[in-house]
Amino acid sequence: MGLFARLFGEPRERERLLPLYRAIVARARLPFWYREGRVPDTVNGRFDMLAAMTALVLLRLEREGEATHQDAVLLTELFVDDM
Repeated sequence: MGLFARLFGEPRERERLLPLYRAIVARARLPFWYREGRVPDTVNGRFDMLAAMTALVLLRLEREGEATHQDAVLLTELFVDDM
């Protein structure tokens, strides 16, 4: 495995987490947050909501320990790539 792949994960590895990332995005886009939750329906508000949802999932993965460390890294990469 090359240095780049070790640092950033192979695309196939990230693809495995795409369903999870898409589910996070879908939750962050729920109208509830922007109506009842009063998150501003702006680019910044939507970014904040997606970042918060992603952070919550990352915290959950972190609680699982070393077994989910790589998944947390790959999920973070998906988020950064999307942004």
